[in-house]
Amino acid sequence: MNQKLKIFLLLLLGVSFNLTAQEDAKQLLDKMSATFSRNKGYTISFTMNIKQIRQKTSESFNARIDLKGNQFYLTTPDIEAWFNGKTQWVLMRQNNEVNMTTPTEQELRQTNPIQVINSYKKGYSYEYKGTRNDIKGRSSYVIELTPEKKGDIEYITLLINKENYAPNSILIRQKGSVESSIYIDSIKRDVNFPESLFVFDKKKHPDAEIIDLR
Repeated sequence: MNQKLKIFLLLLLGVSFNLTAQEDAKQLLDKMSATFSRNKGYTISFTMNIKQIRQKTSESFNARIDLKGNQFYLTTPDIEAWFNGKTQWVLMRQNNEVNMTTPTEQELRQTNPIQVINSYKKGYSYEYKGTRNDIKGRSSYVIELTPEKKGDIEYITLLINKENYAPNSILIRQKGSVESSIYIDSIKRDVNFPESLFVFDKKKHPDAEIIDLR
């Protein structure tokens, strides 16, 4: 076979493989996203590990987030956060201060780690990377997301449950050698949340200082 023809066929096969990998990734991401209806409420309990690779340090903590559409209430050992679709309140437990903002999408991703589940829909390319077990031994599809524009995030690795297409874990690699790993412990579906859950209630935190940064 002509050498040029061989090279052409190899390149063609490579392109075909990449297209197939992207198509497979898109189908899996769509199925994962579909497990979260915007009109229903979800409680997600998860374990988060933040690793400083250069410093060789890491910390882990348990957290919970209540979600309904683009609204959420997040509680961790250090913070509580509320977002009603427009305004975000973040309570820092240590100093009892509440930062009140109108956050950007990037700022919301920093507060709500689950938001990256839908990141693939805008500003990311994605690729199917095969299958493997997650840290809890759950069989998972592996999808890698790469930002189309340079920013704080280098890439995101999603592990999607092979049985129900729910996320098993999310790894976010940031510049500066920081890795944030989110391990989903449980997902409670069809929860009816009052709208007040997603708004900071001053009566429940009478001594908190509110700093309006809008």
